[in-house]
Amino acid sequence: MLPVALPFTGIDASARCSALRSGSKDGSSWNTKSAVGKWVASACRWASSIGGCALRSDPRRRRFSIAHELGHWQHHRGRSSVCRASEIGSVSQGGAGIERQADNYAADLLMPAYLFRPFAAAHRRPSFEAIDALAAAFSTSRLATALRFIDHSPWPCMIFCHGQNERRWFRRNGGIPDQWFPRDDLDPESDAMDVLYGKIDGSRPTIIGADAWFDRRGADRFELTEECVKGFGNDVLALLTLKDQMLD
Repeated sequence: MLPVALPFTGIDASARCSALRSGSKDGSSWNTKSAVGKWVASACRWASSIGGCALRSDPRRRRFSIAHELGHWQHHRGRSSVCRASEIGSVSQGGAGIERQADNYAADLLMPAYLFRPFAAAHRRPSFEAIDALAAAFSTSRLATALRFIDHSPWPCMIFCHGQNERRWFRRNGGIPDQWFPRDDLDPESDAMDVLYGKIDGSRPTIIGADAWFDRRGADRFELTEECVKGFGNDVLALLTLKDQMLD
């Protein structure tokens, strides 16, 4: 497991280096001799007491849940709020609010950009294979890692989550113009349909017309790469990589 330095302001570098995370859910594996270690151990015990079922799930989800609660500890102490397990890591809640701020804090803590970017760039292309490798390296879930990958990928890529009745959410990185706004529905030609309805568990990266995912004028003149896998429940996750010509 990669050691992850804590990005707290106002703490000297030696204190940060002495408080590296080992993955314990109760904080017992932190170096509690340092000031920051004592603070983190206390916060982890607090997180474990309120995290509920999210902390009893898989270890990677548990780590994110604890990091999320540390975000509340850092930013929202003294404020009255209820943190539900279903809100931790929920992309559909939008970009504002204290839950998203805590999610961003958790992502920064567990997958620091200065470590994550070179690991992501070391892969030949965007793929769920690359995302799963990063998830294993940083001990984070596929979804949390995929979102971080989109934010810090050197390639122009997007990720979508679709249910059987609607597009639930999407995220694109900063290199993609706003004009590439996705369709609400799934195109029958996309492998996402077969994954969504259980015909296959996932697809390999495939070239498909951009109009399968976007309904803007001229989309049919471009192609992109899509890869689809099963998401949570009955959802499908689709990773799209756009061609450079689409960015002009």
